[in-house]
Amino acid sequence: MTTEMYINDSYKYFYDWYNDSAIEAPVVSGFVIFLIGTYCFVFVVGTVGNVAVIYLMATKKKRKRLADIFITHLSVADLIFLITLPLWIVSLALNYKWPFGNFLCKCTSYIISVNMFSSIFFLTCMSFDRYMAIVLLANNRTVRTKRYAHLIAVGVWAASLGLGVQSFVFRSTTDDRYCTDDNSTSKTVFSLVTRVIAFLLPLSTIVFCYSSIAITLNRHFKRMNKEEEKKRISVKIGLWIIVMFIIAWLPFNILVTIQTLKKSDYIDLSNENQIILDRSLGFATCLAFSNSCVNPIIYAVLDGYVQKHFLKVMPCVLAQRLAIMRPSLNSSNTYSERDSFSSKV
Repeated sequence: MTTEMYINDSYKYFYDWYNDSAIEAPVVSGFVIFLIGTYCFVFVVGTVGNVAVIYLMATKKKRKRLADIFITHLSVADLIFLITLPLWIVSLALNYKWPFGNFLCKCTSYIISVNMFSSIFFLTCMSFDRYMAIVLLANNRTVRTKRYAHLIAVGVWAASLGLGVQSFVFRSTTDDRYCTDDNSTSKTVFSLVTRVIAFLLPLSTIVFCYSSIAITLNRHFKRMNKEEEKKRISVKIGLWIIVMFIIAWLPFNILVTIQTLKKSDYIDLSNENQIILDRSLGFATCLAFSNSCVNPIIYAVLDGYVQKHFLKVMPCVLAQRLAIMRPSLNSSNTYSERDSFSSKV
């Protein structure tokens, strides 16, 4: 198919959809309006925040830590995903109709899948890196090197891009112009397997790493008040990341699993329960998507290095708000490299 033929087909697809919609205009519910508003907020805050984080990591003058590499890749993954949000906002405004054609349905779904995998994997890498540095005391150059960090990042992207291919296979537009998955057995099996790979295993790893870090710091620095206070801040950031991770992804993965089993006729739901499930899944999707804008906020509020430089590139009003939200850290000695987010997560 030539480019001209594709453009003509896409235009005809949208034109036909527009004519159909003109006959029966979609009625947007209050819940959908809430979802649209949330998505717009996530898009604006997430885009600005992740661009700022990428800029700070790229222009960092001090020696970069290994976690800086993972932070940069995580922000890039979130930023790529956020580019697709306007399309889903339009779809929500049209009561989930998809006017952009089959290719964009597959492409945007693929980007979401890649973002989900890469984000979780990079968070896991950051957690394990802190575990090696604090619990295992693996600071030597043969284990924790930038070369290994870059290789791991490449591996994460390769795995994420590979696992995301399922969106091209199982995702498509229906005759009613909805962008949805098929109900095949293969899709069910793959979805259940990815729930384990992309959620349960990373979550277990993150919880184990930060639990071990908390225990180690509590024992080792129990009699060192000043150091204990600084290390407790480090653990606090890690715990916040775990909490936000669970809030963002646990409801989504549970409901997606139920929805997958329902579509494959492994479980049966009444019409009332199906409506509840659909609305709950819509809200859970908002929580999952919001993870793309939450991480920069955590960095800016709790981390000394990021906040100090973040305030220089953000509007004055927001800068003042962030300074008020973090009074305890503003009174610390200096924004040393050891206090940066890179040395905490």
